[in-house]
Amino acid sequence: MQEPLVAVVVGAGWAGEGHTLAMRHCGVQVAALCARNAEVVRAVADRLAVPEASTDWRATLRAVRPDIVCLATPAALRGEVVAEAAALGAHVLCDKPLALDAGEAARLFRLVHEAGVRHAYATTFRYDPSVAWLAELVSAGRLGRLQEVASSTRRPVSPGIWPWSWLLDPAQGGGWLHNGLTHVLGVLTRVCGTPPVRAVGDARLVPVQAAVVPGLHDFRRFQSLRLTAAEAHGLQRRDGEIERSYRALLVFGIGDAAVRASVTYQADIAVPWPHNGLRLFGSEATLVAQETGPGTYAVALRRPGEGAAEPLPVPPSLAEQVASDPATFVQSRWNALARDFVADIRGQACAPYPTFLDGWRDQVVIEAVRRGREWTDLPAGP
Repeated sequence: MQEPLVAVVVGAGWAGEGHTLAMRHCGVQVAALCARNAEVVRAVADRLAVPEASTDWRATLRAVRPDIVCLATPAALRGEVVAEAAALGAHVLCDKPLALDAGEAARLFRLVHEAGVRHAYATTFRYDPSVAWLAELVSAGRLGRLQEVASSTRRPVSPGIWPWSWLLDPAQGGGWLHNGLTHVLGVLTRVCGTPPVRAVGDARLVPVQAAVVPGLHDFRRFQSLRLTAAEAHGLQRRDGEIERSYRALLVFGIGDAAVRASVTYQADIAVPWPHNGLRLFGSEATLVAQETGPGTYAVALRRPGEGAAEPLPVPPSLAEQVASDPATFVQSRWNALARDFVADIRGQACAPYPTFLDGWRDQVVIEAVRRGREWTDLPAGP
């Protein structure tokens, strides 16, 4: 029998919890949880029954010498941890975005590549059963040759005052390009069966004012919390900015097999857009993927000359792989990535999973969109 793998998780927010549970789901022992705030990391470690809570990740990595290091911190805090993990020969699983800029993403990729360790990058929306189903339909030729993909997302702006978080600071890895487009790119890469090779676009950043809420460290609370003026009275205010909208044009693949894709995001409309989702245009038919939840789609096939689209429900064999329960499906996606990553570490058969190379490409795409000037070629490898 193989010796159990041991992991250390760095980060004690939602992603830290998700990585911890995902490792355990795959039979990996989580020896320690590391974070900057002693009170927070102790409380989270106790709740998750992790033996050690540490505020010194470097000392913990050197003492434990784990097989796997999971990085669940904001992107600004990852570079030194990746370097230390690679030097110790530990495999690394990192949440998105991989880094703050393309240069740093390239450096992190080269660190793990040259160390010869496995590396995974958590753009987990690609693991939704409906995305796997779209990829199967495209691969099987149900719409002929895939020629173009359109992704559209429009969200209403939540009323009230934002609580301050790194999400409101692109310089710390915040913003919807870092935390939304990355997931879309993962989905499109799986559906198209090949990574993007070129990108261009534009983005509109808008200033926001936020209130510093003491004790706020879990992204789930940040997502749901908006303050009234009375609730924010007396709290420190900080200025931030976030993308109100962006557009990205991409090319997946090369030559006659190339697929063009457009991604649009808009967040200043008054009501939700009823047609959020994907349209996959083929030479013989179109696949319509209507968003039913974050990264989850209802799929239908529309043929030329036919009135109604044909519903194509996700087969049970795919639906069973990742839970559809809204209370658990986010965790199930983390579990699915960890399943492939850990199997690879153990030398077992596994499906392809996103790596630091994908994270590097994503960062190049983000910077191309922000520049908004010319097409940019994406890295193909080391």
